[in-house]
Amino acid sequence: CFVGSSSISNTFVEKKSGNFGEVCSGRSEWHCTEVCVKNGRNLKRRNGVLMVAVDPEVVVSSRSVGNTYVNGNSQNKAQKGRLSVEFGPLLESSEFRKEKNVIPLSADRYRWARGGYTQIERSFAVWSGVAQLLSKNYLLDKKWSYIGGYSEEKLSQRRRKLGAWIREQILELGPTFIKLGQLFSSRGDLLPAEIVEELSFLQDRVPAFSFTGVRNIVEAELGAPLESLFESVDEIPLAAASLGQVHRARLFSGEEVVLKVQRPGLRELFELDLEALRLVAYYLQNSKKFGGPTRDWVGIYDECQKVLMSEIRYLKEADNAELFAKNFENVRWVRVPKVFRQYTTDRVLCLQYVPGIKISDAETLKKEGMDVSLIAKRSSEAYLMQILEHAYFHSDPHAGNLAVGPGEVLYYYDFGMMGSLKPNIRDSLIDILVAVVEKDAQKVVDTMIDLEVLVNVTDRAPVRRAVQYFLDNVTSKPVKSQTVAAIGEDLYDIARDKPFRIPATFSFVLRAFSTLEGVNRSLDPSFSFGEVATPYGQRLFDTRKRFLSSLQNSREPGSVLRQLRKQTLESLPAALNAPSRIGRIDRTLEKLELGDIRLNAKSSETERLLKTQT
Repeated sequence: CFVGSSSISNTFVEKKSGNFGEVCSGRSEWHCTEVCVKNGRNLKRRNGVLMVAVDPEVVVSSRSVGNTYVNGNSQNKAQKGRLSVEFGPLLESSEFRKEKNVIPLSADRYRWARGGYTQIERSFAVWSGVAQLLSKNYLLDKKWSYIGGYSEEKLSQRRRKLGAWIREQILELGPTFIKLGQLFSSRGDLLPAEIVEELSFLQDRVPAFSFTGVRNIVEAELGAPLESLFESVDEIPLAAASLGQVHRARLFSGEEVVLKVQRPGLRELFELDLEALRLVAYYLQNSKKFGGPTRDWVGIYDECQKVLMSEIRYLKEADNAELFAKNFENVRWVRVPKVFRQYTTDRVLCLQYVPGIKISDAETLKKEGMDVSLIAKRSSEAYLMQILEHAYFHSDPHAGNLAVGPGEVLYYYDFGMMGSLKPNIRDSLIDILVAVVEKDAQKVVDTMIDLEVLVNVTDRAPVRRAVQYFLDNVTSKPVKSQTVAAIGEDLYDIARDKPFRIPATFSFVLRAFSTLEGVNRSLDPSFSFGEVATPYGQRLFDTRKRFLSSLQNSREPGSVLRQLRKQTLESLPAALNAPSRIGRIDRTLEKLELGDIRLNAKSSETERLLKTQT
């Protein structure tokens, strides 16, 4: 019986009937997906209960002995639990399938884990998956293919089923595709919501590889036996991710650390997969069925390729962690684990062990006497600082990568996926934020064109009206009734109908805000991102105006730079005020124009709100 990152320690399977009686040993971890029991499959934790569906028709259940600490905690003790086995009907799909993708903790059963692919063999595996996807997708919107007639509900069910199939195929294809699936789980502008939701289940459910593989990689990278490098290394991983897994260890100095170790054969597999995916991207680029040039699949491939290749370089991740820490060095309530460079290479990353409570675990946070409202505010403000001040941000701030320590201090983990914004893009985001507050659709459209978010726009009027409709509905609702997820859904709906091309960086930002807001609302139901973001954006805008004003008033006799500043900034007041004036005139004309024009735009969240009120 194999126990990986389970929430049961030293579990004994009690024999009541059937051929059971295996003794399992493991350690209590926060990350729980599955325990493999002899002749069994599918163990999941739900509401504190572990459930296994065992062949032929057996159900196993027990109270779990879990904890809610990220990176473990010194309070973890070896505990014992019992799984009682009794015959019963196999959990039916309506109940059991809700648990979603139960994935074995060991990657050994997958072909990709054994390596040894040729380019032809791997390309065949990839294109076989693509061919099956195309055939399944072909019937998706064919109304004649629906038994009993077509309906939106049936379409949604078929999309969800397709998403589940895609998720399983991704697991069969391996780490490259698992990571891509995680990336595409943020692309609501490219994929239907049902498929995006299914892909989101890949985030924390990735099979682990053996400790033998861990030992081999660490010793090869650091050039010495494991026992001479570390006083101890825990064989059970704290967590397994698409590209590697994390083990707790102790240095001979007594310092507690975590080792992030890359999956065996990952780089070679990446090179094979990316070559095949490049051809897939060109195929999609020329396919009208998948959006063709308007979706810029080659550009999306290039973006994903950069992210993937960056993430498998752990020296780069070490640089990321240190830069992130430097950006927050004067913020006492943000903490980043220290990098141990002497134990870090491109395939092994050694970080300080910083245990904390998962930010999503409101119950434990409250028990520890922490202010959950303050935590929600700080996590949001920290992210706004990353985007609008540092222009360097954590692209994946889910609950597993963000924890809380004493004094409501935020602990950040995992710096493989970071995003950066050029100064002009950061300034444009501030402009858009202020324009949203002012409900200035023209300014939003102009800024989006400058950012190349809007492409091939021959007639701006319909796009401007769609944006104005969105702004009017979003900003007319009470701040507390708005969510980033709902706003993002509306944006993605508009993007599918209009010539929008949302860059991957923006999608990462939107997904991160949406993820954080979901976590923060679980901490504090009254939390509103808008209440934090609006005044923060306004303060930045005011600061920038004061800075430009100070440049305009600088006194540098004879300075050519001063003359250039003067000439450039003389028109600043008019430039700042002109958009709003023009916007007011333009909106007045639009009100006359809209009398006989049917607006072709969707706002999913606002439509649902209107339906509930009528």
